[in-house]
Amino acid sequence: MCSAGSRLIVEERVRDEVIEKVVASGRRRVPADPLDAATQLGAIVDDVQLQTVLGYIASGRAEGAQLLAGGRQVRQESGGYYVEPTVSTA
Repeated sequence: MCSAGSRLIVEERVRDEVIEKVVASGRRRVPADPLDAATQLGAIVDDVQLQTVLGYIASGRAEGAQLLAGGRQVRQESGGYYVEPTVSTA
């Protein structure tokens, strides 16, 4: 199941608290083998989608988004398509 949301909209008064919790949650999730029952974050489906995801991250940064966590391809040695959980703000 893909559950990669692209946006989280929150009230300004709780913004910092929510960002802190989202970043902490992302840092706890390590991309791993999708066949392992303990894995919480598997691979992206293929190279086309990997490039799309990395392109969105690069585009956000180019447009001024601040990268707070993740944003990099990882586990390349596995042959899979993995990206760290990524959190950015506009």
